[in-house]
Amino acid sequence: MGTGAGGNFGNTNGSKATKHGSERLKERGFSRNDISNTKSTSNVKTQSDGAKVYIKEISPGKYNVIVEGNRGIITALKNISKKSLDRLNKNYNWR
Repeated sequence: MGTGAGGNFGNTNGSKATKHGSERLKERGFSRNDISNTKSTSNVKTQSDGAKVYIKEISPGKYNVIVEGNRGIITALKNISKKSLDRLNKNYNWR
């Protein structure tokens, strides 16, 4: 499958992904462009475990989120609401 814990997900444009991250990217329909656009955002937070959280508003009140740690993309969420984003922010203490 490639390098890293989960290998290179086919559409990450070379980004590593854990096995879980690769599965989430596939099941949630992230394209290479979605990944690139989300990771190029200026809205980047840090989780308490040090993982970076990339948050991209894709339309008014709708967001794509990629969480990436040392081993690659850990998880990804697509087209989530502001309410869901706020709840994640609170639960994972993004800074």
